[in-house]
Amino acid sequence: MKGRDILAKLHDAKFRTDKSYVDVTYAELVYEVMLEAGGLEEAALLSSNDANVIIRSGVGTVTKLPPTPKATPEGGGPSPAGANATEQRQFDINDGAKLGIVGVAQTSSAPRHTITAKLGEKCLEFLKKHLDKAGVMLWTDAAGDVVVSAPNIDQSPRYKFVRQRGQLRNAVNVIDHNFVNDTTKRVSSVVVYSRGPGRKTGKGKIRGEFIDQEMVALGIDRAEAVRDVNVFDEAQAVKYARAKLAEINRGAWHLTYTISGHTAPTGNGNQRVVITPDTVAQIEDDELGISGLFYVEAVEYSAPPTTTNVTFMRLQDCFFEKDPTIVEQIEKVNSGKKRRKRRKK
Repeated sequence: MKGRDILAKLHDAKFRTDKSYVDVTYAELVYEVMLEAGGLEEAALLSSNDANVIIRSGVGTVTKLPPTPKATPEGGGPSPAGANATEQRQFDINDGAKLGIVGVAQTSSAPRHTITAKLGEKCLEFLKKHLDKAGVMLWTDAAGDVVVSAPNIDQSPRYKFVRQRGQLRNAVNVIDHNFVNDTTKRVSSVVVYSRGPGRKTGKGKIRGEFIDQEMVALGIDRAEAVRDVNVFDEAQAVKYARAKLAEINRGAWHLTYTISGHTAPTGNGNQRVVITPDTVAQIEDDELGISGLFYVEAVEYSAPPTTTNVTFMRLQDCFFEKDPTIVEQIEKVNSGKKRRKRRKK
């Protein structure tokens, strides 16, 4: 059985007129476009996928200790790890109202900024264009609510896939696989160009570059150039370049297993749990020479026979820069929704 979730409404809906949004946060933008598309008024706006993972697999998320260090907004050293380190890593909580505004550079004195949706533009494509720069993604959970978040790679591995050469049966029986590692699709660097406001000479040039050291070590010298008018300073250009490089690498490296059943053993082997996306798995594959931790990007269940297609992504390709204060933004948007409902009654 195949179908579409409620994001189909955003995918199918188009703007019926040019529409401008002034100094909106990312959460506010998602909510306003949900209203524009129609049919999503009752959907909750969430900033975490943890509850959805528990519903689908029956097991909660376990944070790695110590968590992966997170760069500061200025690109400095790692932030201190605390009890809520995973939340900090996932949603970069910062002071300053301007940080969360779509497209505005990270400065408290940023000017008012307007983004415009064009007549006939698809609602989902418009959102994705701006959310990509913020490092957050849009999806729905098992309850039919909308999640605005980023992949959580700061998890302990939930499953362990072991594939030993010469063994007819393993803890996870891989029936088939599709492994692609195509360096011809990758580049050694991405350069982002834009034009920003200049003090004396009008608009000045903005340039940001991020280099793939893995490709440089292989002797590859091939750059990708991107121009985007919604990049407003060099720091943002560098982050966007890194995000684009990760996107290119995700298209060039991917692994899919077709396994028997819908479950896999946990890392310690004490139990089996249902495989779900937005989790981390440990893979030890003698046949393909793959070893390490990988992000579970997508899962497709089939029956009969009972099989599961699991698509993995390298953790280093899960780069999503977390600038917006999504948790605070969504709490504010949801509070506004409640007030509007009370006024209607």
